[in-house]
Amino acid sequence: MTLTRNGELVDTGAGAAALGDPVAVVAWLANTLGEHGVALEPGHLILTGALHAAVPMTPGDVFRAEFDRLGPVTVRVA
Repeated sequence: MTLTRNGELVDTGAGAAALGDPVAVVAWLANTLGEHGVALEPGHLILTGALHAAVPMTPGDVFRAEFDRLGPVTVRVA
């Protein structure tokens, strides 16, 4: 993934940075919750980790994230 702000590169990231594979994060979570008698249920939202650090946003900024095999997403800050 690449992240740009107003056309300038901010950061890059890879899903493998989360325990080597985002699926491993979900497995770890399910196993850890199971040890405490809690189960993942349909409809639960699971965030597997961030691909980069948080960055400040100011009105007028345009962020674009491009994901391999998924495509881009653009956000304009109002």
